[in-house]
Amino acid sequence: MGFHYVNPGFAGLLDVTGGATVVTSERSRTGYGILQPEDRCGVKLEAVLKELWIRFDIYLPTSKEVPKAFEAKVLYNGFGLRFYTYEATNQFFVEPYCSGTGLDPKKIPVYKSDMEELKAECHLFAGKVNSVYMHAKRGTGNEKDGAFELWFNGTQYINGAIKCYNWSDSYVTVMSNSELLLISDIIISDTAFDKRTQLVPVPAVGIESDMTQMGDGSYIATDAGQTLLQYLDMEALADSCGGSSRVTGVAVIGNPAYQMESGGGALTVIQSLSGTLTEYATQPLQSDAAGVICDYHPLEGTVNGLSGLAVGWKTGV
Repeated sequence: MGFHYVNPGFAGLLDVTGGATVVTSERSRTGYGILQPEDRCGVKLEAVLKELWIRFDIYLPTSKEVPKAFEAKVLYNGFGLRFYTYEATNQFFVEPYCSGTGLDPKKIPVYKSDMEELKAECHLFAGKVNSVYMHAKRGTGNEKDGAFELWFNGTQYINGAIKCYNWSDSYVTVMSNSELLLISDIIISDTAFDKRTQLVPVPAVGIESDMTQMGDGSYIATDAGQTLLQYLDMEALADSCGGSSRVTGVAVIGNPAYQMESGGGALTVIQSLSGTLTEYATQPLQSDAAGVICDYHPLEGTVNGLSGLAVGWKTGV
């Protein structure tokens, strides 16, 4: 598997400090949203990738909610989207970024007074969570053999060939300075994935563990090799998404997850399915009591076909 990053909406999973995770069911489908005010920060990539696919959700406020000044953006090497307020005219703009491409789409004035203007101009919706999918491919510089594509809520808005080839940034900017413009449900990959893909929280219907239960939903491990498995409620997932819906992977999240003493603690993702226990990647632990860890691994099947699935963690040293 190449590079594949997922984040339901936890600021602690970004490669920058100072952000905050907002718990909300109104402004995020996953129940969490990112407030992260630092520009040119977000997700650090392994290297400067020549091609990248990104999807994310963003809540757009109504005209009554819009504050005087706020900004959010998701960018990679000058390609992406910026959302912001222009105080001089009291307008809110959605501005596609595609520097050096010749595409030069204009800023889209989202609202003046009529909220239907938002839907008509760019297939985005005020007062709702919106999905954005984009694809950027670096060109060679000799021909327009690169690409920048952009979809709003499943409708393509930009599809252009680009000549741009001078990429140097190895990070994806994920920035928002307002709780009314929360970013969530982020997937970043160097391999194309279906535009309909989204992160769906699944509740647990049972827990199996030899760790110490603290009575507040948390568990403490004192020895290496201890495990915690959560059996997922696939029936509830079938009710909400359909039993024939395709599952492409699992993201296992520890929130919070931290070591209580210094000394190189770690957790390894484990999965139980059809009587087989499988270990995946190991995540190091920090001493921050608000720490969050996440690991993603591919898993193919339908919701109905994955009945009995359990995921969790195994302690290391």
